[in-house]
Amino acid sequence: MICKTCGDDMVGDGVTRVVHCPSVDCDDVEPDANPIHCGPVEKSQKVDQLTVALERTELRLRQAEQLNAHYKKAVERLESTLIAIRNLVGVRHVQGSANEKRVGTLDEQQVSGDVHEG
Repeated sequence: MICKTCGDDMVGDGVTRVVHCPSVDCDDVEPDANPIHCGPVEKSQKVDQLTVALERTELRLRQAEQLNAHYKKAVERLESTLIAIRNLVGVRHVQGSANEKRVGTLDEQQVSGDVHEG
């Protein structure tokens, strides 16, 4: 059920608690009473509450956007570092392979007797 005044969802089941707008305090009302809708004062209070909630949500959104930009920059820096490390490892790997080939060539020459000690 919807409150006719503010459009909020009514609470209560009509058996253990009266059906009412959440903006209305109805602790001393019989549970089987007719549904209680908020009045103009409660509606104004509800608007104020929603305005505050909206402002908080907007603030959280701005904070999230700032964090997102911060993390995006951090990810970009990490990606650059990763590329540099991969390049460094690749250079060392290539150098290591060239050294292995040279050592392998020396070994083959020594076995074949092509290298003369002098």
